[in-house]
Amino acid sequence: MKLKNKVVLVPGASRPIGRAVAVKFAQEGAKLVVPVFEDWPESTIEMENIFSSSGYTFLRQSCDLTVAADVANLVSRIEEEYGALHYLINNIERGGMPIVHGSYDHEHNRDQWELEINTTLKAKWNLFHFSQPLLKRSGQGAVTNISSIAALTGRSGPVSLVFNDGYSAANRGIASLTETWAKEAAPAIRVN
Repeated sequence: MKLKNKVVLVPGASRPIGRAVAVKFAQEGAKLVVPVFEDWPESTIEMENIFSSSGYTFLRQSCDLTVAADVANLVSRIEEEYGALHYLINNIERGGMPIVHGSYDHEHNRDQWELEINTTLKAKWNLFHFSQPLLKRSGQGAVTNISSIAALTGRSGPVSLVFNDGYSAANRGIASLTETWAKEAAPAIRVN
């Protein structure tokens, strides 16, 4: 197996998309690193139960990916535990749905804009920034940035009920970061 003993960092593995990605890598023999944030404790417990019962090798660490020091500590732990990092699947974002949550002007949405920008852009930047030396050292490092169709549609048409402005703008920013990182990290690290 090509992925046997490769180390892959998959943020968001407690949720459906990240979990599906992590499971696929683990089924191919990769070692998983799954940072978790305690906003969905039931999902985290479910993820841990699935990974443990399936015999996957995984390192779970509580981490606020929007905080640089937390991400630096996460990467240090990866180096201590595994000595390498081969793949970063940059799957982390958090958007609100206007049809459910309403306008940013509502009291319950006071911090929604910052949440969308921080989890979609800042967290991905932190992960790439602090992981880059380990990825480079692996010799075959690769980064995949996962974004949303909101980057292309914005808040137009029927999707205006689903995507907030900040979420759409932040996802559009991922395209710019991806192009920048691909040039910056080549040829040691592939970024897509």
